Amino acid sequence: MPHVVVVGDVCLRTLHEEFEPFEQRVDGTVLKIQDSFLSHERSLVLLDCLVFDRRPKSFLMMLDQREDRVSVRLYPPTDPEKCDGVRRLIAAMAWRVRRRFPSTRYDATNLEPFLIHEDAAEAEPPGGP
Repeated sequence: MPHVVVVGDVCLRTLHEEFEPFEQRVDGTVLKIQDSFLSHERSLVLLDCLVFDRRPKSFLMMLDQREDRVSVRLYPPTDPEKCDGVRRLIAAMAWRVRRRFPSTRYDATNLEPFLIHEDAAEAEPPGGP
């Protein structure tokens, strides 16, 4: 399953409260994160996502916090086709976590070709905000 682990001091409540829907267009593919939902324990955020390439793929992305790390991955009950657009959207969200909390770093991932490695505090992701 595609995932990125971000290590460091992250506050999911802050990410949820500051959430703004966004859309990117990359190589003819539309990537959207439309809404955010915070769990009661504040250790899990679900993001309502849509990737449209040849056909729409609607799914939930999960930010799951445990100690000093946040896993950015698909919510297991949703199972979209793991196309490049889905991988790119997960990597873009991991970059947004790092941009908001610049003292963090990437750790375990199987999305290395999609990761954004520019200075997380300064850069904008490819394809716009």
